[in-house]
Amino acid sequence: MACAPLYITDVSDADRERGDGIGVTEFQETFCRVTKDGFAGNAGELIRFRPWQHTLAAATYARRADGRRKHRRALIGLPRKNGKSAIGSGFALHGLLTNGNGAEIYSCAADKDQARIVFGVARRWLSWMRTYHR
Repeated sequence: MACAPLYITDVSDADRERGDGIGVTEFQETFCRVTKDGFAGNAGELIRFRPWQHTLAAATYARRADGRRKHRRALIGLPRKNGKSAIGSGFALHGLLTNGNGAEIYSCAADKDQARIVFGVARRWLSWMRTYHR
């Protein structure tokens, strides 16, 4: 069963509200689909964020009062089967498709096969987006 992270950097409600976290999660819940059957649902179903994942995105994409991002970097570490690949792929696609200059998402893994997972999820999502959202 998926579990929430033990620690999320404390971010003020105002910084979260000014941020892009809601837009990022809405993007993923509108366009991104479960890639294989599992805890998150059946393959092909739209992604549905858990409350802690909304909190994580809101903290990650928070903005300061001057409009700049509160954080330039985020490190997300979770146990296996907790949606890291899906979250990272969604963050990357959102940045690619909505930010003028794109975004950089680095996915660290123990080996090449694991490292390919985030890219593979993003690639499948782009393929599905072309199919479902024409």
